Amino acid sequence: MQLCVLSMSPAIAKTSEKDIVAAARRMIRALGVDALTLRDVAEAVGIRAPSLYKRFDSKSALLQAVKADVLTRFETALRQAGTGQPPALAFTRMAAAYREFGTRRPEIYRLIHRPELKAEGLEAERASLVPAFEIITALVGPAHALAAARCTTSFLHGFVSMEIDGNFQQGGSTDEAFTFSVYVILQGLVNSASA
Repeated sequence: MQLCVLSMSPAIAKTSEKDIVAAARRMIRALGVDALTLRDVAEAVGIRAPSLYKRFDSKSALLQAVKADVLTRFETALRQAGTGQPPALAFTRMAAAYREFGTRRPEIYRLIHRPELKAEGLEAERASLVPAFEIITALVGPAHALAAARCTTSFLHGFVSMEIDGNFQQGGSTDEAFTFSVYVILQGLVNSASA
């Protein structure tokens, strides 16, 4: 029995949770969440399914870990877009970064908004939006920051969701529509702060 444990432990040790999450993230990007299986993830990282179950006892647990990883990447993208910029320019760059994140990774974007993953991932979701909230607070002040953040994220999520689902088929430039919409929201936020 001890020989069995010793022979399995190097395989477990050489594959980290980070490796497993990265493999799952790549598979979700390529195939979507519904096609993901723990067995396929285990195979992709070179371990057997029972070894994977020792780290993630269910698909839901693995998806939560992928979501947390993705939200960290999302926060980094937003922060990098706005760093060192005046608030108005930071706002437009963060909006563009948000859109790019969602449209370049539609299956990953859908993952972070899956209803069954909401309850456990709420704190990570809030943390991912801190850079945007800081910029919005700088634009409108603390009294209106939450309402302004809800307005902005509702627009961004709606626009990106419609875009990745192919719902903009009425003609015209989607890029122009996005730029115009961000400009209108920004002007509204700036005007609300001075009112």
